[in-house]
Amino acid sequence: MKFGIATKMGLVLAIVGMLAAGITGFYVYRASRSLLVESAKGELLTATQVLARRITSARQEITRNLRIIAAQPEVLKVLDAADPQAADRLAVFFMSVMKANPGYFQMRLISVKNNGMERVRVDRDEHALLRIAPHDLQEKGHYAYVYETLGLPAGATYLSRIVINREVGAHSGFGQPTAQLATPIFDRQGKARGLVVISVDLNGVFDLLRADLPAEFQLFFANSDGDFLIHPDAGKTFGFDKGRRYFVYDEFPATKALVENKDAQIVTEVGAGRYAGNPVVAAFIAQRVVVASGEPSVILGLAQPLGSMVKQADRLGRVMAQLVAGLSLAAILLALILGRIVTRSINTMSNAVQAFTGSNTIEGLPLHSQDEIGVLARSFDRMQKQIRLQLAELEVSGRELQQLAYYDPLTSLPNRRLMMDRLQHTMANSLRHHRHGALLLLDLDNFKTLNDCLGHDAGDQLLVEVAKRLRASIREADSVARLGGDEFVLILDDLDDMGTAPMQVETIAAKLQRSLAEPYTIEIRERSGALTQHRHQCTSSIGIAMFSGHSVPAEELLKRADSAMYQSKAAGRNTLRFFGHDGPPPAVG
Repeated sequence: MKFGIATKMGLVLAIVGMLAAGITGFYVYRASRSLLVESAKGELLTATQVLARRITSARQEITRNLRIIAAQPEVLKVLDAADPQAADRLAVFFMSVMKANPGYFQMRLISVKNNGMERVRVDRDEHALLRIAPHDLQEKGHYAYVYETLGLPAGATYLSRIVINREVGAHSGFGQPTAQLATPIFDRQGKARGLVVISVDLNGVFDLLRADLPAEFQLFFANSDGDFLIHPDAGKTFGFDKGRRYFVYDEFPATKALVENKDAQIVTEVGAGRYAGNPVVAAFIAQRVVVASGEPSVILGLAQPLGSMVKQADRLGRVMAQLVAGLSLAAILLALILGRIVTRSINTMSNAVQAFTGSNTIEGLPLHSQDEIGVLARSFDRMQKQIRLQLAELEVSGRELQQLAYYDPLTSLPNRRLMMDRLQHTMANSLRHHRHGALLLLDLDNFKTLNDCLGHDAGDQLLVEVAKRLRASIREADSVARLGGDEFVLILDDLDDMGTAPMQVETIAAKLQRSLAEPYTIEIRERSGALTQHRHQCTSSIGIAMFSGHSVPAEELLKRADSAMYQSKAAGRNTLRFFGHDGPPPAVG
């Protein structure tokens, strides 16, 4: 049987068309799969960073509680004279703090005297709080968290190594993963008299973190040596306490760089060992402990099955397979009839699809053609729309993670991280243009009382209203952010010369206090379901630190404003204080 040129050309063109369609489909599938995986890796790393910041925030909250406790007048009374009544009052205060913080196993006041004898101690015993009787108090001077803390300056915090609690009589904390945070207590002569210690339930902290994660995510936590402290397989946690060590780099070899301080973060794929049947993508961050600690750094990681990352790519692969099959069939039919036309059309489509990975757009398709080529062109058009939709969903997810990373979810104000970036930028601008600025740390007075009386929902309403008033009261060039709790920060830029800048700042701060002191209307939902309105007045205490350029680091400037704010609190609240002065001082710079 003889075949004419048209038939031969048609067959050749059909075969070429089929190959072109198959290769193009495979290329688009591989490129899309790679793009989805890389995007998912970035999201996983961002989620790990968000968790790390939450852990830091939790540690900072405990540090604030320690400072509040250390500032109580009853503390020195108990340390000086072992005053029973003062000890009773302090124990009641300890219990109130532990009720508000279910993750605390134990709170103690320990004296320097008598080999570190405990003076007041409250333990969590299952679901109850238990004050330890005086004759059951113990000497703790031989523990590192005691003698290391006593060597720290006033206001500093010590974080112990994270271990299984083996202290006798620790009640619910015994045998549980625990970290101790402590701060020293000094008398007015600057002599160390004792310390306050909070024992934290590590499992409780990480259970809260896991609650916000999708079920398929796996959470890992390791110490600076690489020992697993948190692992999906409980048998691998705290191996050093059981006589056998399990290291993070044995399971994820790339994390060796984190343990050796060669890198700060890694994203790795693992398909060997326990993941041989289900490969995972994991993101790990090495986070240095910024306070004095027996644990110089910790390693936090999240792992996600690789299969879940490429589900969308697999769906796209099935669509591509269908499109390739349709394209091949149409190529055979049309090539036998319209060899030259089909050749030209297939080449056009092949070139357009091959350019897809560069611009994410397929252009030049014959969408209005009513023949088989037009059907294929419209199929490719639907394919690119589907890919664009998937990419748009990934972009939305990225923006949401960005919002979580830089903005406070309650008030929508910038958070601490974004505030520090803006402060550094403002300080650089002031140095460049020889202008002056100020950092204001604002704390609401008696905010805890509102939470205790009307509930946290009322407190949240107040914080949102405070944020609105702060935005409305500052200049367009200035910035306002929420540090956490009821603390807000304002950055004032482009102030007058140094002679009048403090007075200008004082005027702005007084205006803020007057605005915040105006009554608030708080809506409370009663048990019956009815809404009732409560009027609430709230004052504020403000600490101010002036600056001109980079004379001090941004973190130090924030500490100065915080110190001035506590001076304002000590002066009776509803006041403002400049750092280092009773009235407006010269600038820090």
